[in-house]
Amino acid sequence: MDLVYLNGRLMPKDEARISIEDRGYQFADGIYEVIYVWGGHFAFLDRHLERLVRSARALDLEIPGGVDRVRREAEELLLRDGRELGSLYLQITRGVAPREHAFPERVTPTVVMYLKAGKAPGPELRQAVDAITLPDERWLRCDVKSVSLLPNILARQRAVTAGAREGILIRSGIVTECTSANVFGVVDGTLRTHPLSPLILGGITRGVVLEEARRLGIPTLEEPMLAQDLFRADELFYTGTTSHVQPIGRVDGREISQAAGEITTRLQDAYFQRLAADTGRAVGDRS
Repeated sequence: MDLVYLNGRLMPKDEARISIEDRGYQFADGIYEVIYVWGGHFAFLDRHLERLVRSARALDLEIPGGVDRVRREAEELLLRDGRELGSLYLQITRGVAPREHAFPERVTPTVVMYLKAGKAPGPELRQAVDAITLPDERWLRCDVKSVSLLPNILARQRAVTAGAREGILIRSGIVTECTSANVFGVVDGTLRTHPLSPLILGGITRGVVLEEARRLGIPTLEEPMLAQDLFRADELFYTGTTSHVQPIGRVDGREISQAAGEITTRLQDAYFQRLAADTGRAVGDRS
């Protein structure tokens, strides 16, 4: 049975109901997290919850019962669901109130959590995928993991329509990130990615990959790449909670590489060791 956590209660998914006056529905007034589940355990849960708190503070949004309650309820949901592999979707909106742009008084936020099916990372992650470049038309607080994702959705759809897996977003000639992932390039032997700022989301996988790159002694710069740097890069890849570390083979039809390059492969292996350690898996076990 698919279970949903809604405002302190676990219930079958088909019984979950949210008011049409919920501000998440009417204004996209809310935040979310997606947390990978492997071997029946959450991956990098502490980091996700820390980011949830940062997003909530940025929107002056209360987390009912605090983040410790969210943790307990998420773990209870996972235990009751029994899922070994997949992801948790967690959303908090400002709550139900008559439609008015200003924040309502004395409103209780709506908290929703449910688990989705997924697959284990496998050898297909060695295969490079296509991407296209697109203008970054998002708002200027991309560091907040807001449910307001329409520009991301439109950009992803443009990529899919063009036959690509992802869209690489460009703002004022600078590479920011992908539609739902952070992007990295290996340029002149140095790993580069956009620094943390309001222009990108501080991805959990991004952070782990950067830590591993430095541990491995890979020259690393958190420095913006120019759009033209994409086409002189030796390797490109993007990172995300469910996409892990995915190599990019072509951009706008121009070939970068045919498969995961040397640095991408090293970082994939290092990342999966960290993922396995965090979820209690045996190193190398991707089942």
